[in-house]
Amino acid sequence: MKKFKFYLNDEAEERWVNEMSRQGWQLTKFSPFVYTFEREGTVYTYRNEMITQQKNRSEYFAFLEETGVELVHANPFWAYYRKAGTEENFELFTDTVSTRNYLQKKLQTYWITLLFLLISMLSLFLIPNIGQEMTHPVTASVTIGFAFLEVLLIVAILSIIYRTKKHLRSL
Repeated sequence: MKKFKFYLNDEAEERWVNEMSRQGWQLTKFSPFVYTFEREGTVYTYRNEMITQQKNRSEYFAFLEETGVELVHANPFWAYYRKAGTEENFELFTDTVSTRNYLQKKLQTYWITLLFLLISMLSLFLIPNIGQEMTHPVTASVTIGFAFLEVLLIVAILSIIYRTKKHLRSL
């Protein structure tokens, strides 16, 4: 079964996937906004993680596997893991230092993403139009459409940054 969902909060997404597991639907694959589940009797606890180190991914996944954690699926930026049993049995980050380091790496990624979005927004209006006006209605409409989408993305990234910083302060 495929489910289409949009989350800006990875903790809320993780809670939803765990609720699906309690209902007998186990995650097998995910991509942005699309989650694939299969009916299975075992209840798992799922954890998601932004993959911040690309170099040692396979070593990290092997280490988790040695501890009884199963990699469900990973894409270039996110991974989902699972372990049979209740949520008390499974945390990716078990101390404040590792949690803080992870959240700081996530924040760094979000700030870089925000910077690229802002540069992209500026380039929409400055680079192609230096010395000329947007006289063609299609060009103006497309530019305004992209600008609107970028503003939405910027607001979304800012809300994620705010929530992550709030979580960091609470540690």
